[in-house]
Amino acid sequence: MKKILTIVLSLSLATAICACSYTPNIMDVSVPVGEFEIEKGVPIPLPYSCVLEDQQEGFSPPMFYKVVDSGVRMEFGSADSDIALVDGAGKVVGVAPGETSITVKAVNAVSEKSTSLKVRCFEYQNDLDAVPERLDVKAGEAMDLAKLYEEYIRWNALIETSDENIATVDGTVLTAGKPGDATVSLTLGGETRNIAFRSIKMATEYTLNHDTLEGEAGTTARLGVGDFKPETANGGLDLTFTSSDEDVVTADEDGTVHFIAPGEATITSVNELGMETECKVTVIPASPKDSLLVSKGNGNWELVNEKGEKSGSLNVGTPSASGTTSPGDYDRSDPAVAAVLDMVGQSHKCSEVAEAAANAQGVTGWEDHGSYSKLSPENFLKLGTKVPYSQVQPGDILYYANGGWGFSHVAVYIGKGMAVHGNFDTAGTTKIASATYTTLTSVIHIG
Repeated sequence: MKKILTIVLSLSLATAICACSYTPNIMDVSVPVGEFEIEKGVPIPLPYSCVLEDQQEGFSPPMFYKVVDSGVRMEFGSADSDIALVDGAGKVVGVAPGETSITVKAVNAVSEKSTSLKVRCFEYQNDLDAVPERLDVKAGEAMDLAKLYEEYIRWNALIETSDENIATVDGTVLTAGKPGDATVSLTLGGETRNIAFRSIKMATEYTLNHDTLEGEAGTTARLGVGDFKPETANGGLDLTFTSSDEDVVTADEDGTVHFIAPGEATITSVNELGMETECKVTVIPASPKDSLLVSKGNGNWELVNEKGEKSGSLNVGTPSASGTTSPGDYDRSDPAVAAVLDMVGQSHKCSEVAEAAANAQGVTGWEDHGSYSKLSPENFLKLGTKVPYSQVQPGDILYYANGGWGFSHVAVYIGKGMAVHGNFDTAGTTKIASATYTTLTSVIHIG
């Protein structure tokens, strides 16, 4: 009997001792998200959870173990204390804009588990210094205004749009709607800045205004967008140009083509969307300075010097007249064209019309030659650069050795194969008529 009692007492004592020393394993430490944001200087409790073995469903402690002692200790750490700090209770505070990671670890006597999460610290922008004057966004695409600042800077400005059909606002994100222009205003404190916002419909294809060019060495021409699709597009039309042989021809950023030396080359244009097209260029020898380009009809021209001797020939084609006699049907963006269109219907000498175009293009030094309007049309041959008619541009002065009445005449080209002619009838009226109504001798480009 004493022996049995001794065994029972021993087992009871052992059970009590073992139950007091039991520690469950740590099964998991987790955070609800892999990353989160905090504002600089604002403390935030770190969300985490720790799961012990005895907390799992169906857990049964070992036989005789009645008391559970978890003994869990939580430890926290920051990978970069210059960006974020974390204290022993798991409270995180941002120090400076940037990104770092926070480690969460659970430790007890028999096990440990850890996890980590990214923390982004941001601060609010307190001024509008980085607001651009304009934004061009493709229709249907979005632009986050906050990205105009550094990555970890946020805006707390009030953002409004003048036309929600063109630009809609969601927080700091602007989404471009139908193509057009709107104003986006940002207000912070007592300050307001405006952005000229444009929703752009991108071109799907385009052609150049010339697919071939021919010109004398030492002269220039201009390349740009001719036609494009869809016609309602307002984006993707800016071009860059390269030459296959810069010893023959070069091209500036604005599309100005410089004919350098006789030969053939190709100008390749690329628009903003990467679409390419080409213009074949032929450069012919420069005519002697005292020579005139004389039209022989059907696009055939001869180079004739002041003695009447033929010094060369070329074929450049002849643009046909397609314009009207109404001044309102022409583009007035060129100052020379605008100046001469204002003279239509009045009484002016042809040289007065040409002088008005030259003045509008900044020609100075008339006192060196006297007033051209009081001299013969031949005096205008001293101005600018002679170019073939195939390269005629609005504002160019046209010279006719035989103006149709047996004496010389000048006019100003306004586009569509038409020109403004002074003294064009018996009443001396200034009129719009074909640029090639009679034999055209020279085209004079001022610029």
